[in-house]
Amino acid sequence: MSIEISSSDNNILSRLKEYRKINKLSQTDFANKIGIRQSTYNAIETGKSPLSEPLKIAILSQYQINKEWLLEGIGEMQARDQRPQWEAIPREQVEQKNVILHVELQELWGDCKTEEDKNRLLNEVLQLRAKLKKEGRP
Repeated sequence: MSIEISSSDNNILSRLKEYRKINKLSQTDFANKIGIRQSTYNAIETGKSPLSEPLKIAILSQYQINKEWLLEGIGEMQARDQRPQWEAIPREQVEQKNVILHVELQELWGDCKTEEDKNRLLNEVLQLRAKLKKEGRP
């Protein structure tokens, strides 16, 4: 199955890579901070996998990137407001994203071929949940 990446998406991916390079972050370091594997991030940055809305939110929050710069190429790279951008998201949108995340997790669970795969996925989810709880995120 081939996923079409629009020129707008390519621009976002280019800006993500630019941010990462300027800040001297490896793909592994960048990915770890947003709770995904390097291989997953590589597939996103190279346009082989789509950049989901929940990941965009995680990137904006963790790295304090200016949303307009990332999505449209407008303004400065770094966000001026140091308040996490996820706090400005309406509750209904957070709940909608949680539903999307739940569906994505169900799909990942279905892709697990062994108990070891399921345990690994469960551990990653639990680590992310603990991290979010520690940061006071919804």
